[in-house]
Amino acid sequence: MLYYCPMFRVPLILFLLQATILASAQNIDSLLSLTQGGDTSAVRAYNELFKHFYEKDPRQALEYTLQALELAQQLAYAKGEASAYNNIGLFYKSQGLLDKAASYYLKSLNLNRQINNPLGIAYTLSNIGTVYSIKQDYNNALRYFMDAYHLLDSIGNEKAMIGLLNNLGNTYLAKGEDYRAVGFYKRAMRLHNKYPDSRFDPYANIGQAYLLHGEPQRAKNYYEKSLFYNQQNHNTNGVAYAYHNLAAVALLQNDLTQALQYEQQALAKAEEVLNKTLLRDIHRSLADIYEKQGKISLAYEHLKLYVSFRDLLDEEANLMELAQRESTQLLMEKDKQLAIMAKEHELSRLKSDSTSIVVIISVMGAMIVLAVVIIYIILKRQRSQA
Repeated sequence: MLYYCPMFRVPLILFLLQATILASAQNIDSLLSLTQGGDTSAVRAYNELFKHFYEKDPRQALEYTLQALELAQQLAYAKGEASAYNNIGLFYKSQGLLDKAASYYLKSLNLNRQINNPLGIAYTLSNIGTVYSIKQDYNNALRYFMDAYHLLDSIGNEKAMIGLLNNLGNTYLAKGEDYRAVGFYKRAMRLHNKYPDSRFDPYANIGQAYLLHGEPQRAKNYYEKSLFYNQQNHNTNGVAYAYHNLAAVALLQNDLTQALQYEQQALAKAEEVLNKTLLRDIHRSLADIYEKQGKISLAYEHLKLYVSFRDLLDEEANLMELAQRESTQLLMEKDKQLAIMAKEHELSRLKSDSTSIVVIISVMGAMIVLAVVIIYIILKRQRSQA
């Protein structure tokens, strides 16, 4: 049984930052201090705090971006409001509520279009495409990804295109169009070489596409590049996946000795970072290798470990599902808060418009009265002269 490194589906998170609010240079305390200003910098800081907490504490992340939304609406700061809507969409996607996520992405998209923010439009289009991709509605996913791609291409933002090209490759690979996927992956790789980012491995997905297309040697070449790249960047998890993928190629070529060596190296690295999903897959692969070598007792030991990790992951998945159910009420309450905020914002705008109209009417009325008085005085003088 072969296991491959999962495809990287890249959500594009829009954070509207000034040069002084770079994620690599700011810590949480300094961002929190910026939120005290009550201005557009505070909105950006709240949205940046969402980024910091998105993975480790999604609920806290949501609280920050809700504060960004409320303040942005008070300040009529459309960019910050669009960013907050996008972040809320990301939160709902992380909870598996894809339709809810899409509804907030659309709010972000509409605002970005109103203020003619092409980068914001492209990011949000890509996030909508990701929702369709998760739903396995690949045609709609491609439509949104391509719209985002053409927009980024028109403004010449090559760096932002890397993740998008990777998403296009993932989608074509899922559709079974391996060579089209490779084309997009290679374009992402070329741009990555121009704009390096150690968090992104540009080689693993190309290897996967070639392996699925039945070209193990070409797959091996890219998996070796993936291994070297992750070693250079001290990415232990990436190194573990690279060894595991190389073992998959060796198994396909029936080179059991090489497959065993690669999986043992993958096992050591996966244990360092305690990647339970990868450990499950490695033990299953090792059980297959030892069985083919006739080493039944070793195969049985690894099969037991595979079952142990599988059951542990299933239990964690069940607990996560339970936690998501428990958070449903919270999400509904947050939605009500957002709806109330939107209504209050609209009422405030209408009141402001009404006040402006009253002022205009009052001024016009005063001018009319003044004009009548002036005309009356002029007519009276003319009569007295006559």
